[in-house]
Order: sequence, then structure tokens, then C-alpha cells
Amino acid sequence: MFFGLFQAVMLLMGWLAGSSLKDFIAGSDHWIAFGLLSLVGCKMIYESIKSESSKKETNPLNVHVLLIFSVATSIDALVVGVSFAF
Repeated sequence: MFFGLFQAVMLLMGWLAGSSLKDFIAGSDHWIAFGLLSLVGCKMIYESIKSESSKKETNPLNVHVLLIFSVATSIDALVVGVSFAF
């Protein structure tokens, strides 16, 4: 229920955001994409080098954990919604 609801809501939010910001970011969208991909790449490199000394156990059925996982897996739906607006 959580995951399906967040997929639908994030898609709609992305479409609304893309529709309202289309004219504002159309000239610099390639630089925004470059910056975001660079940040993700640097973060991945940093996490591969960093040593993990402690791992935390979580309950996957906890409501807070479900909400966080739902948002994390629905970010791609947000991006798809923005691309639908363009």
C-alpha cells in the first residue's frame, strides 16, 4: 500500500513541478543533470572507500522505515513525472 501510493503521488508531484518550472530551467537543465550525476558519483566513490564499522538492524515493518523506503523507491517516479511535463 505504501509503495503503490507513493509511486502515484510522486509521479503527480513530478508532473506538477515540471509543468510549473519548465520555462525556468529549460536553459540550464543539462548543467543541473551534470551536477546531480557528479554528486551521486562522488558519493558512491566516497562510500566505497569509507570503512563501515557498525551496521544498524532495522525492522522493515516499522511505519517510519516503510515511509522512508517508499520515498526512496519512488524518486524515479518523480523524475518520470518531470519528464512527462517536458
